[in-house]
Amino acid sequence: MVLLLRDILYEIARVFNDTAVYILFGFLIAGLLKFVLSPERIRKYMGQRDTRSVLYASLLGIPLPLCSCGVLPTALSLKKEGAARGSTVSFLISTPETGMDSISVTYGLMDPLMAAFRPLAAFSTAITAGILSNVLDGKPEVEEHPHADCSCHAMPINSSNGQGHQGPGPNGQPICCPACARPDLSLKEKTKLLFRYSFQELVDEIAGWLMASLWIAGLISALIPDAFVREYLGSGMGSMLIMAAVGAPLYMCATSSTPIAAALVLKGLNPGAALVFLLTGPATNAGALAMIARFLGGRTAAIYLGSIILMSLFFGLLINQVYAFLGWNPMATMGQATEWLPGPVKLASSFVLALLLLGSLRRTGGRSFWRAYRRVVWRKGRR
Repeated sequence: MVLLLRDILYEIARVFNDTAVYILFGFLIAGLLKFVLSPERIRKYMGQRDTRSVLYASLLGIPLPLCSCGVLPTALSLKKEGAARGSTVSFLISTPETGMDSISVTYGLMDPLMAAFRPLAAFSTAITAGILSNVLDGKPEVEEHPHADCSCHAMPINSSNGQGHQGPGPNGQPICCPACARPDLSLKEKTKLLFRYSFQELVDEIAGWLMASLWIAGLISALIPDAFVREYLGSGMGSMLIMAAVGAPLYMCATSSTPIAAALVLKGLNPGAALVFLLTGPATNAGALAMIARFLGGRTAAIYLGSIILMSLFFGLLINQVYAFLGWNPMATMGQATEWLPGPVKLASSFVLALLLLGSLRRTGGRSFWRAYRRVVWRKGRR
């Protein structure tokens, strides 16, 4: 028992040490993109019911670090602001399936080919679902004007997030414009906001799930025999269907799903099945599907889910063929990107990331993890 626990802790520490520098880099890039890709800019390119808006929405969603539940209020808000149905669906897929943080972790923990295929598959899936939603769901778009009762003329307040107004709305309504004028911030204030989002808010969002995924990866590495994965999940369409069935109902962010997929590949899972898990896990879960069906319609929800599953299977088959064509052994290429990093850099990054995670747990008490756990496990148990 002691030896087993030692093996599990060793695997957790190994994965943590290998990925820490890439996680920190991903957090920083995600924070920079938070300032570049403002909601106002996103709305500008998502308003038309055409292929161009779907393309823009798919591109805009790829670098953003939002999970499937976190992206829902953002996407629905954009829908109310005038985004077309197809654009909204595209944004709902490309955003949770990948992000700058998860791309960075995929490169470090897996290999460059998987890191390239992951955003490519997310982008293609988002375009497919968006176009199909525009073509097959013929319900007319409901035009909304969310700024009608907002006090966009009021003076801006120097709030911590650079937004807000003073005074009530013109009809006594509460001020509701998140996209109204912002005060000019100094470079010092912008830098402070950047680091707070990158290394506090974003860490708080995924800390619980990241720690849970490291434990799961450690358990897989220590407990599951190599022969078991190779025999039952090694190759073929069957393994991809199993991973799609496992990933679809789960709540899991793109970053935290990566250590689990990498551990399975090292045990013998084919990279195509791992890619299916990386695409279906972050983009779909029971709660998200229910919300999409409620606000965008049952037909759109069916197009959303069907596109994700079918396109993930297609890219799973494709990436297996690419590995075979290149003559790469995925079990040999996994994690090679971390080998060039000096040991002190890895240790320093691990120390910094550990401090950030401990700070997040102190602030939140791991609420994000336990909310997701109750949603996935406890409610199912009650049924």
